[in-house]
Amino acid sequence: MIKNPKITKSKFQGWAILPLIIFFIILFLLFHQLQILNTDTPLYIGTLFICISIYLIITIFFLELRTKVIKVSIENDRIIKKSFLGLGLPKVYKLANITGYKISNISSKVGTYEYLYLIANSKKVVKISEFYHRNYEELKIDLIQKDIKNLGIEQWSFFRETKETFE
Repeated sequence: MIKNPKITKSKFQGWAILPLIIFFIILFLLFHQLQILNTDTPLYIGTLFICISIYLIITIFFLELRTKVIKVSIENDRIIKKSFLGLGLPKVYKLANITGYKISNISSKVGTYEYLYLIANSKKVVKISEFYHRNYEELKIDLIQKDIKNLGIEQWSFFRETKETFE
């Protein structure tokens, strides 16, 4: 008898859409600023606003939407990751190629959230977060039950996170 494979799929927290909303607001403000740049706004203020906007757009797009606000499916022998709230192209990782996982705690004004990084070939390939994923504990338990090796705790660093995003 063929047994149905167990599939665990991630579920987003309600606020997981916020980076996308903020992204479009900043994009709108950037285009608006570009349109009024030739008016009474001093050049240095307009330039500063444009630089900050571009930095925020890149950060939200590449650091949050591409690597953290992801849809994850854990099947018998593979993990499927889709970036951009699950709208991106799927990337499939065989569990046999996953070296292990690391845990990191990220503090904010609201609280501390745990992140689980799946490592393959010394790179973080999947980032599952308690902040963005409503069923984080279920995903974590499923991965641990698949005998993925615990590689320890990693101190979170914004600079390292940014660097790894663009590698």
